[in-house]
Amino acid sequence: MLNILKLSIVALMAAFISLSAQPKLFIENNSVHDWGNVKPEQGVLKGDIKLHNKGDKTLEIKRVKPGCGCTTDSLDTDIIAPGKFATLRVNLNISGYQGNTVKSVRISSNDPEKPEQNLLLKCNVVVHVGTAPKYLGFNRLIVDEESSTRSVITNNTDKPIKIINFSLRMASKDIDPTELKHNIRRNTIIEPKASYTVEMKYKPKKTGRLQSTLTIQTDSKESPTIELPIWGNIIEPQTGKN
Repeated sequence: MLNILKLSIVALMAAFISLSAQPKLFIENNSVHDWGNVKPEQGVLKGDIKLHNKGDKTLEIKRVKPGCGCTTDSLDTDIIAPGKFATLRVNLNISGYQGNTVKSVRISSNDPEKPEQNLLLKCNVVVHVGTAPKYLGFNRLIVDEESSTRSVITNNTDKPIKIINFSLRMASKDIDPTELKHNIRRNTIIEPKASYTVEMKYKPKKTGRLQSTLTIQTDSKESPTIELPIWGNIIEPQTGKN
């Protein structure tokens, strides 16, 4: 009788352990892969991230969905035994980015506690000469009303940068480039680790679409040309209600 009771207890314990067993996804480095400071010319950053099964039941990776700007090359296995790991290869294209950049990859699994987890991909794209924002956008353009916009150029090098020339390229012949007033001057010096604010004003004469590009030439070997797209929609003044 005692032996039967012992066997029953063992069976119940085994059943309990079986029922309580579950997979557990743990993404290395607390779900963050950080390349640190990088340069734009590096192009596409690559990284291998380990997906661990910290549980006591087989982990199944159901889906890996990269966000905008990043891709995944491969996952060497989508079935991960307890105590084992899979390796996920990711790519991050940093072309056109500057400063702190964060992208994400969503990973779906059979982890009952966290069926959806995000892997964050981070880096700081250090550019020789940065612009923020990277355009001169007019949020509100109204006929016969002057509007302004600005962008900040930052010299991240250890040498002064001189503006040697500039030009405006218009997408439409309907707009006279001299109507776009700005503060760019030849021989302006941007000191090392300093910034220069580009300010532009525009008083449109008729409705339409403003599309242009301000090109600035410098004496910097690293950034000889800085381009700032210019845009805005021009509307008629609002009239009073009848």
